[in-house]
Amino acid sequence: MKIFFSLLFVICLIPVSGMTAQVGYADMELALASTKAGKKAKEKIEEEVSKRRKILEKSRDAIMKMEDVFKKQSMVWSEESKEKKRQEYVTKMENLKQMVSENEREMQKIQQKIAEPILIKMSHVLKKISKDKGYDVVVAKSSLLYAEESHDLTQELIKRFDKEYKGK
Repeated sequence: MKIFFSLLFVICLIPVSGMTAQVGYADMELALASTKAGKKAKEKIEEEVSKRRKILEKSRDAIMKMEDVFKKQSMVWSEESKEKKRQEYVTKMENLKQMVSENEREMQKIQQKIAEPILIKMSHVLKKISKDKGYDVVVAKSSLLYAEESHDLTQELIKRFDKEYKGK
């Protein structure tokens, strides 16, 4: 059964006389990073990363101080005090790890929230470009194994996007 569907798929790919599909591609990551709107989005993301990094660094520094105090004063503490401080340290380390994980998830959501509207607008511009240039299909460069550079629509996408949306 698999062989049948594989053969059917291959047969469908064989061009019928006079019927060929024009395929273009675009590097969406490069386009996003190169447009004015993409650069603004990157700045917003970097600001948020910086804020969150400072918070995490404060927590990490507090843990490091706790560790230093433990090393210096553990000789004079009772076993009960040592165990209590050890548990405090372990709890704070686990909390820090959890904060780091949460921040990573939140940053992915923020990046997606910021980039998604731009990518939607880019797809509209890309649709116009493909119609203007006669492409039937446009794929992401990341999905390609090989393609001629003449089918790369990335630079055209960047120019038209910036012209149409003027940094929005």
